Amino acid sequence: MNARASRATMTDVAREAGVSASTASRVVYNNGYVSEENRARVLAAVEKVGYRPNIQARSLRNQRSYTLGLVIDSATNNAHFAHISHAMRMEAAAAGYSLLTVDHEYNVDLERDGLKHLLDHNVEAIVVCHPFILENYDIVRDAGIPLIQIERDNLGEVHRVGIDPTPGIEEAVRHLVRFGHRSIGYISGTSTREAGPHRNSSVEECRIASFTKALLQHDVDHKHCTIRTVPYDLVIPNAPLHGYTLGIELLSRPHYPTALIVGADVLAAGILQAAQELNIAVPQRLSLIGFDDSIARFLAPPLATIVQPYTDIARHVLDITSGLGTPTPGSLQQRIAKTHFLPRRSTGTVAL
Repeated sequence: MNARASRATMTDVAREAGVSASTASRVVYNNGYVSEENRARVLAAVEKVGYRPNIQARSLRNQRSYTLGLVIDSATNNAHFAHISHAMRMEAAAAGYSLLTVDHEYNVDLERDGLKHLLDHNVEAIVVCHPFILENYDIVRDAGIPLIQIERDNLGEVHRVGIDPTPGIEEAVRHLVRFGHRSIGYISGTSTREAGPHRNSSVEECRIASFTKALLQHDVDHKHCTIRTVPYDLVIPNAPLHGYTLGIELLSRPHYPTALIVGADVLAAGILQAAQELNIAVPQRLSLIGFDDSIARFLAPPLATIVQPYTDIARHVLDITSGLGTPTPGSLQQRIAKTHFLPRRSTGTVAL
């Protein structure tokens, strides 16, 4: 008997679990209520008989692709996007979806062709972290495919998962103030290659507003605190990190900030390089906090950071996706994921 003929079926699972085929199907495809007892029996039966769902058959039967698209940028230069992709893939798989990813690398053709590729695979929705050319997404709208944007809002009227920076930034500032810091800087990240008038403005304006508000809550005069904006992407391969270039400038001053909160771990890594070159010890002479927790724990010292809640973001996306089959006409879904602060060994008391 060949492998195809001996493949376990849903009927085999149901028989082994002692439930109906419809109950077994609801468990396997996570579709509908099943008691915990029956769920456990079905999952055990799946393992025992070696059942593997026939995705093609399910798609044909339900006239659905069970596939999502994800658009990111330059994951090789910023591990934040790799974390987004991983979290999305894991949560999509748990919900019974496949995930196709497009990394546009700030290339108009890669983005446009990638979107066409997603549409050719009949994706049910496209999740966008960071659009490059906004007009490229017209073909998605024309095809009637829902768009879900993460954090940014420059795609217009689309579903959105926002990220609230306030909790993490407030915790980070409180942490630094408790260590005696009064000269605290914020380094904002933006993209040199993001097209359109919006860039990251709304995201960074929100983060800066949260930072200045947190300073005021602790009676720290924000007028004397450094706030700078610097690109986080590398236009020229193998060029110095933008955080490094800014770090050399800031830390070469006679009176540099005693603490910095930096809008991306990749920028904070460059600040660390500059501090090391200038013999400024972290955290003894400079406390440093990153943002996103993508590479923070791999740096030396391990970097305190404001955590992007990647799993929560992905779950919110899948929650929106699950409701797209029966939407209220004209309604757009929105969810908010909250950041939090994660202390590590890159912060300490103010040097006397």
